[in-house]
Amino acid sequence: MDMLKLVLAKILLGYILQSITYVLGVYAVNKRKIDIKLFSIATLIFSLATYAIRETGWIKIDFGVHTLLLLMVIILLGVGLLKNNIYPTALAAIIVSLSVIISETVTALCVSSILGSNNVEKFFANEFNKAAAVIPANLALFAIV
Repeated sequence: MDMLKLVLAKILLGYILQSITYVLGVYAVNKRKIDIKLFSIATLIFSLATYAIRETGWIKIDFGVHTLLLLMVIILLGVGLLKNNIYPTALAAIIVSLSVIISETVTALCVSSILGSNNVEKFFANEFNKAAAVIPANLALFAIV
């Protein structure tokens, strides 16, 4: 049961919230009104792609490569599904990705300052702690976009 809660927390507060933020970023940079149906479809597809690339292990990749793959996915969604121009869509993807990196770095620094640098690895080794730690970063990112 705890594993189910962990997976749901990761999906709802991690992948879906972050996917909503990416798609909102694409709409914002392209200065387009949100089409709820397309927005929902794009968010769902991006969430599933994010989960598949990061969690399933069907693609054996090094850290950081998943970010490049997800950049390609959001750009393809923005251009193909949402019918946006490629340049502002690529810009939006890069801006949101950099914002994710910054917000997750700030979160890691906060955890490090609270727990001490010696305990950070132990803290992030626990999957529940890792899932819980990204919630503030994702909420801050969502608020910014």
